[in-house]
Amino acid sequence: MVIFLSDRQLNKNVPQTPENMQESKKTFIFAFMRVLFFDNPGSVSPSQLEEDMHKLPRFRRDRMLLLKRFEDRVLGVEAFLLLMKALREDYGILSCPDMVYGVHGKPSFARHPEIFFSLSHCRSGAMCVVSRGNVGCDIESANRKVSEAVMSRCFNSRETRAVHASSNPSLEFARIWTRKEAVGKFLGCGIDDTAPGILEEAEAAGLKIISGMNFARNYVYSLCCGKEE
Repeated sequence: MVIFLSDRQLNKNVPQTPENMQESKKTFIFAFMRVLFFDNPGSVSPSQLEEDMHKLPRFRRDRMLLLKRFEDRVLGVEAFLLLMKALREDYGILSCPDMVYGVHGKPSFARHPEIFFSLSHCRSGAMCVVSRGNVGCDIESANRKVSEAVMSRCFNSRETRAVHASSNPSLEFARIWTRKEAVGKFLGCGIDDTAPGILEEAEAAGLKIISGMNFARNYVYSLCCGKEE
């Protein structure tokens, strides 16, 4: 069962409607995970960003200060605030636990191996998934430019044909790309030379890939979780 809720409706069994789909922050609650979005980056002023930066743990704040573009800082900060929100509301964790990183950079909590998470952001918004099982997610702008170079390296022939045959090639390109990225993050390997066949391998392994789109906010997203979740 999946319940679609905005932040203002958490813990209330209220269906999502076209009106509340316009909320800038939304949360989708599954039986085993929470999926959170921030999708109105233009609403964050410089003063609000500075205030939000001080809510972050030092290591994340220092990393955000390395970003030159204001928009990148906003999305990076808001993505992490989504993670902190889920930890606070679902696990009662008030400060971010220490993180460790896998060989390919996949983050996890050193003292909370039972909590899994994944973060992603694009120009249109940020996404966070927190779960009781391994997870990976990705979000992309729905009008992302189709890259033939990327498809030649990372798409198989069937996927490339699907993009070329689509009435909205940019949307189909973004949809397929987010699915690959989500699986790569789940596996902890990212996008490598296995990318052309990664979706078929995920399906054969019984992994679940869930995709969606927010037309109003112009983004596509996917998440990957294990077959036991």
